[in-house]
Amino acid sequence: MKKNKNSYEEVLEAEVAKLKEENRHLKDERDELKYMLNDMRSVVDAANDDFFNEMSRLCGCIEIEGTRITAAYQDLVGILLANGYTVEVTPLHNNTRLQVVIKESEDEINE
Repeated sequence: MKKNKNSYEEVLEAEVAKLKEENRHLKDERDELKYMLNDMRSVVDAANDDFFNEMSRLCGCIEIEGTRITAAYQDLVGILLANGYTVEVTPLHNNTRLQVVIKESEDEINE
């Protein structure tokens, strides 16, 4: 009877040791995942900040219809640039429209 008890205790001790090792391994994985999550949060926060900063610069957007670029469009862009705005011009719809995005100058934001 004593021999069975000892072997039973040995089996239990072995199982407990196995479970402790598995628990340690799971804690290590959990800690690694915490670091990864923290890194991901930092990246998302930085991306959100960049997006917010870019969107806060946006003043307006104008779409001009027509098949050719007119002097009025050039005057508009010139006036905006002269007043310190940043202007992005993008052709749309097979060059039948022009999109003019007006933003505050990055220089003004950084001051």
